[in-house]
Amino acid sequence: MKNVFSSVVTLKAIQEQAGNEFAATIGLKFTELGPDYLSGKVVIDDRHLRPGAIMNGGVSLALIETVGSVAARCTIADQPKNTLGIQVSASHLQIARPGDELTATARPAHVGRSTQIWDVTIVNQLGKMVSTGRITLLVVDKN
Repeated sequence: MKNVFSSVVTLKAIQEQAGNEFAATIGLKFTELGPDYLSGKVVIDDRHLRPGAIMNGGVSLALIETVGSVAARCTIADQPKNTLGIQVSASHLQIARPGDELTATARPAHVGRSTQIWDVTIVNQLGKMVSTGRITLLVVDKN
């Protein structure tokens, strides 16, 4: 298994950075960094719900965009580059309810010099897939 992430990236650094970003707003905590994946968890609560006490589908899109974007940035952490999401899509397969613990895992489909594509799966605490999606990003100079 090839390591796609920059050697300067650690799970602790990801967690510290995310504490000041959108991830903290939605309750996302990054939990695992492997050679070719990044995972984060969120427990569904009232802020994630739509009428009927089920999770709003936008939460899945936010998880796909956030975990995929952070993973992409981790591949270029040692370069004067940034990534910009240009397309995100999701398929919702199961309902999530308050108290469910969701794990979103991003894996690369393509890591190029100018574009990246990451596939993200979201499963609940029982291992059942809740959503799956994909984010496409541009790799650009930081300036």
